[in-house]
Amino acid sequence: TRTFAVSGGTLDLSAGLVDGRSGTLTVGGGGTFTFVPAAVRTRLSLSATTVPGTITIAANDTLQLIAGVLSAPVVNNGLFLAQGSVTLAGALTSGAGSTLRVLGANGTTSANFTVGNGFTNNGIIELTSIDASHGAQLFVTAGTLTNAAAGTITVSTGSGGSRSINGTLLDNFGTVSIDAGTAANMSIDQRGILNVLPTRLLSIAAGRVLALYPGSVTTVTGTINNFGSCSNLGGSFTGFSCP
Repeated sequence: TRTFAVSGGTLDLSAGLVDGRSGTLTVGGGGTFTFVPAAVRTRLSLSATTVPGTITIAANDTLQLIAGVLSAPVVNNGLFLAQGSVTLAGALTSGAGSTLRVLGANGTTSANFTVGNGFTNNGIIELTSIDASHGAQLFVTAGTLTNAAAGTITVSTGSGGSRSINGTLLDNFGTVSIDAGTAANMSIDQRGILNVLPTRLLSIAAGRVLALYPGSVTTVTGTINNFGSCSNLGGSFTGFSCP
């Protein structure tokens, strides 16, 4: 594993290539960093760095961010891989076929990915881990996380560790699959498909509401612990009680 560190000044990787997925490009020191994901095929760590423009991840590209704050908006049509403690301060646009993977792994340990603004998922969001028991947490600081009709949110066991989705509201029109113990520290407007798989636990925090809308299908073959409230507005549900 190697690290290439740049501090201050201006770094322009709008063309060319820095390669090596086991290595890390660290950019900091109050400088300006212009790049396209196709030119940065390493792990990326940012510290006090200005990133101008919009970062677009093409369909066959990967942006692997392992630390720091990315201030620029991101348009994801490929794979956005968030490891370690990472914040996206700019807007996130999720294209059809895109993947946002929050990945706990050795080296970066638990993954804590914070999105500053609500966004609509049109692809796949996955919380998982590899190597050992590492957590994977998603935080949406403001606004609503909307899972579109074609969107999928999967919480996977991976190699173990804690899982949580945090924010104000998850508005689900698509499919949410809970295949690991998961803390939902947000209300859920359930309009699509929600599956809690066998032996898995979905814990909904106190003060939050699970609302089951007409046309929704909620299937629990594991367990829901609802420490808030459940509002049955006409959805179909099995495996738990919703007055």
